Amino acid sequence: MDENEDHDHILYSSFNQDASCFVTGTEKGFRIYNSFPLKSNYERDLGGGIGIVEMLYRCNILALVGGGKKPKFNKNFVIFWDDKQEKIVSELRFESKILNLKLKKDKIIVVLEQNIFIFNFNNFNILDKFDTASNPHGKNIPIS
Repeated sequence: MDENEDHDHILYSSFNQDASCFVTGTEKGFRIYNSFPLKSNYERDLGGGIGIVEMLYRCNILALVGGGKKPKFNKNFVIFWDDKQEKIVSELRFESKILNLKLKKDKIIVVLEQNIFIFNFNNFNILDKFDTASNPHGKNIPIS
């Protein structure tokens, strides 16, 4: 196997809200899978790494953050991608790297190392901001 071969490694994976499907961020873009029965449903090559990808149920809008060896997007931006139109429809910018991200039908939750931001999904207005202790891996997000 050639060391320079262009592999499409998985960088991130998450289920949608009802676990009917899951999505993976890869070195080239993202893939969507059906959970039951388990099968590959869709693949999008964006020409760069996606380190975080979140779906809202089975909606065509996905939230993306760059990642991997050659990130497609800046790691400080949440990109809202409309896969039906194949284009960026909005973005949120932050002063530091995004470590985690979750979507609910009415909220966007963004985790930085020392902050959690909650936005309204309909208009992207900020609803709340919490300062936290250092959370370098962005884990254990309460989303209730």
